[in-house]
Amino acid sequence: MKETESSERCKVIIVNEGSGEVLAVNLPYRQDTLLKVLRDSLKHYNITADTANEVQLTEKYSEHVFVRKGYGHKKVAVRDIAYLEADRNYCRIHLFGGECLNVSMPMVEVYEYLSPDVFKRIHRSFIVNLEHIDTYIGNMITLKCGKEITIGREYRETIRNEFVCIGSRKRIRMKNKLLGG
Repeated sequence: MKETESSERCKVIIVNEGSGEVLAVNLPYRQDTLLKVLRDSLKHYNITADTANEVQLTEKYSEHVFVRKGYGHKKVAVRDIAYLEADRNYCRIHLFGGECLNVSMPMVEVYEYLSPDVFKRIHRSFIVNLEHIDTYIGNMITLKCGKEITIGREYRETIRNEFVCIGSRKRIRMKNKLLGG
């Protein structure tokens, strides 16, 4: 790992649940680098879903981000981001009110700053805020702003599992199979 500028240092806090002892360590590494190393270590030691309750990585995502606009940065509430759209090495950040901010970085890098619990990739060119989805029909979603986006083939199953569809015959059949009916 490379050392970074002091503004990118992370403080890691370790709490021993038994004794309550707290250890705080300042490390000269970026947060994303440390999280990647920790996840890779967990995989290396075969820590699986069975022990997931014992190992919890809590990531804090900001409620606001500053997006480059002109010569400065515009403060944007993350909840106002309706969707991201890829455009080669650029990303268009579409806000709920209709405003669009262009960023000179790939969409996947912008996605790293957003919570994966709220934002889901539905197409190789689109990541949407689940809170802004109005309707879901087959392989298409419509956002509250009226934008229709086709769900990519490789993302359909993942997205389908994000929704609870009341009145869906398929879900009723699946529930009956689980209950033995």
